[in-house]
Amino acid sequence: MRQYPWTDSYTTDRYADLLRSFSDHRRLGEERLDALLQEANAVIETHGGTISRHLLAVTFLCKPT
Repeated sequence: MRQYPWTDSYTTDRYADLLRSFSDHRRLGEERLDALLQEANAVIETHGGTISRHLLAVTFLCKPT
């Protein structure tokens, strides 16, 4: 097993694009999604204009028996 952690930083626009790609967010409808994105943007701007996501990819390798 190997783990590959990384951190990705997002501006408000880039993070909004990411949130728009999530299937559960897409089902909210335009009005509710816009309200969510406005609130997320406000929080991000309050904290310096960027947000970081800590991500982890994990791979498992094995030998056939």
